[in-house]
Amino acid sequence: RDFCLSRGLGDVYKRQDTIYLNHFIHCAKKGIFKGLNNAMLYDFGKNLHFYEGIPEIFEETRKLIEEDSIYQEYDIKVEHYIVSTGLSQVIKGSVVAQYVQGIWGCELIEEETEDGGRIISEIGYTIDNTSKTRALFEINKGVNRHEGVEVNTKMPEELRRVPFQNIIYVADGPSDIPAFSLVNKNHGATFAIYPHGDMEAMRQVEQMRVDGRINMYAEANYQDGTTAHMLSLIHISEPT
Repeated sequence: RDFCLSRGLGDVYKRQDTIYLNHFIHCAKKGIFKGLNNAMLYDFGKNLHFYEGIPEIFEETRKLIEEDSIYQEYDIKVEHYIVSTGLSQVIKGSVVAQYVQGIWGCELIEEETEDGGRIISEIGYTIDNTSKTRALFEINKGVNRHEGVEVNTKMPEELRRVPFQNIIYVADGPSDIPAFSLVNKNHGATFAIYPHGDMEAMRQVEQMRVDGRINMYAEANYQDGTTAHMLSLIHISEPT
């Protein structure tokens, strides 16, 4: 069985839905975002800055299990996934991409321009509040790993690649409530994060705790000794 540390990373672009994708395409075609294509989006990812402790926490949690002989005996591993309503090409171009086993995000299709270039022209794939749960089911069943397995494939719980009770879902807002609910319902672990000093975000995650949406929350800092860092280590090395 594998563990999965799945987090939204605050969503690369915070939106209540994915209408911003159409706006991007409109601006590209009007020349406001001149020549915007997937290669450019990928390059933009190199400029992304993450919370303290990212991406180090990914490698640390992986090694925590990989180097433990008890877990080695049962071939237990840690895997990390990103499920975001942001643009997948931006995430793939960022520093975190090399530390994760899968990225779910919005995809844009390109078309050729008159001068032989490329420009975004259509929406290819979207991730929104509810489709984040589809991504979790794909991870759960191993759609991303086993050929012929689809998200709607009927599969006994004991044969699923990543049991929900081994999933730790870490995210920051209301767009993750359906995913939080799915993981909680199936006895996984959930906690929310909020930026340092952001009282509004703090109230938001506290309300999610009061409403039973999450197990716990912490400041968005994954450096050694912080609450988020220790929560990650506890849930991975000492699963309930």
